[in-house]
Amino acid sequence: MRYTTPAAALFVLCAAATLPALASTSPDPSGLPACSSAGNDKACRLPVRDGDFSAGALNGWQRQGLPVVGYDASGNAYAALPVGAAISQAVGIPTANLPQDATYAIRFRVLGESADGSIDVRVAVSDDTGKQKIDLGGTSVRVTRGEWSVGELFVTGKPFGGAPHVHVTLANDSITGTQVQVDDVYVVESVGVDAG
Repeated sequence: MRYTTPAAALFVLCAAATLPALASTSPDPSGLPACSSAGNDKACRLPVRDGDFSAGALNGWQRQGLPVVGYDASGNAYAALPVGAAISQAVGIPTANLPQDATYAIRFRVLGESADGSIDVRVAVSDDTGKQKIDLGGTSVRVTRGEWSVGELFVTGKPFGGAPHVHVTLANDSITGTQVQVDDVYVVESVGVDAG
């Protein structure tokens, strides 16, 4: 099932906004329109750089620890995060919407390599470097050994001076020692929706 219209995406975002980050069967946000300065009064995708890791070098991502790009048997790329490793990115907001008027949904796929584990997802509004940040929220998402699942987090924006960005951080905080694979990272902006 895929999003078919921004209105449908907004409905899904509203229906799921009361849930914490968890495995999900919600629609794939790739069918949403990309956010633009032309105006997006419903839901749209913010421009995550290399969210599918297909560039092969973690392009656009800041790294902590030793994350690398891995490939599955079909040649699909993913970010491989050993325990303690993290990737983060300040995602630009090309819309004219103020962060305090928007809700952001962060969606990604995860898999544990040798055991079940967890990944910590944090979201802030920031400058383009991610150094000046105002925290919007975060949670720990369960990761299943050998099985892809979807993690999501919904947060409500806050006022930010200057050119705002949505700063996303994904960190492997597994106590089992498993390496975590991360793929298909999306950030969706929706106006007039409260993340609860």
